[in-house]
Formats: sequence, structure tokens, C-alpha cells
Amino acid sequence: MGKFKTPTHARCRRCGRRSFHYRSRRCAHCGFPDPKWRKYRWTKSLKERT
Repeated sequence: MGKFKTPTHARCRRCGRRSFHYRSRRCAHCGFPDPKWRKYRWTKSLKERT
């Protein structure tokens, strides 16, 4: 009961998505505050499949 009351993600300053994790201080979408954007090889193939 009441497990999901506290928000875990906020808006990211770089990409604008609501995927900046409060505790780990990292964006799940773009990888902010890393200088390089987060990307994986499987994401490209996943987009091609759909």
C-alpha cells in the first residue's frame, strides 16, 4: 500500500523527457550528466524491427 507515491524520475535538463532519476542522478534516456549521449547498439536494431 502506497509503494509508488514518491516520484523517482523528473524532467531532464538536456533531453526534456521525464527520465532523470532522482537518486542515481542520471537520465535514463540520454545519460545526462555524462558529456556523451547514451546509446546502445541494440536500440538501433530495435527501431529497425518495429
